[in-house]
Amino acid sequence: MIDDHIDYGVMGPSGKKYSTLFFILGVFGALAIRMVLILTHVSQFWSSFAWYMAMISYIFFYHHRYAVEKQRQEIITKYDLIEKFRKEELGDLEKNMCLMLLNSVARSKSRYNLLVWYIITIFTLILASVIDLVAYLK
Repeated sequence: MIDDHIDYGVMGPSGKKYSTLFFILGVFGALAIRMVLILTHVSQFWSSFAWYMAMISYIFFYHHRYAVEKQRQEIITKYDLIEKFRKEELGDLEKNMCLMLLNSVARSKSRYNLLVWYIITIFTLILASVIDLVAYLK
């Protein structure tokens, strides 16, 4: 039986508002990182500020995207969805399209990509903070 009331994704009923928030954080980070080059010509302070804001917003964004990708893959595996889809009474075209989507999500390495960017972003933020602190204390 299909639950017609389920209109949300893998992060649950409140996931839609959080998804919007993390989308905005991702866009903000993308804009801020691009402003660094422009602000470098205006002020070192504002250039650094934009860079730090970009890194902080990226940390939240990458963490969220990693969690979503991981949850998708866990659901497909836990409920053996690919095999169960093969056994359902769907038309061949619909079954093939659904299998293609499920296989794509289940085999996707995008969560590892997000994890790498998440770790690199945290490392870069920490390193830059130490460098700035040392320069400030001199």
